[in-house]
Amino acid sequence: MIYYIIFAIALLFLIFVIYLVLKKKLLLKYSILWILYSIGLVVMSISVKLINDLATVLNIYYAPSMIFLFGLFFLMIYMLHLSIVVTKQNNNMIKLTQELSLMKNREEKINNKKWNFILFHGLL
Repeated sequence: MIYYIIFAIALLFLIFVIYLVLKKKLLLKYSILWILYSIGLVVMSISVKLINDLATVLNIYYAPSMIFLFGLFFLMIYMLHLSIVVTKQNNNMIKLTQELSLMKNREEKINNKKWNFILFHGLL
């Protein structure tokens, strides 16, 4: 019974991820891991013998709990991936902020030179 529930959840999740990609609410590069994870869950829920054999090898007594264990490992890996992405975006934001500040400083210097020139030569 638990295998049918896992199969249904994985299939619904796969459909939902594809829907999000089609509606442009999720970038394809971020959806690939979720799609692969969903397909893996579908395959594992269909192949009961594979799950039982893996559970025996890993010394897990209740085979369906192994699926949730793999899900937990996947989420940990994905959280690490997202942390790396956030770190890169933060570094890019710092760099852009610094560049914007330098550009504003240059613009201010140019404007000051213009006004000094205008005031010095009495063009106003």
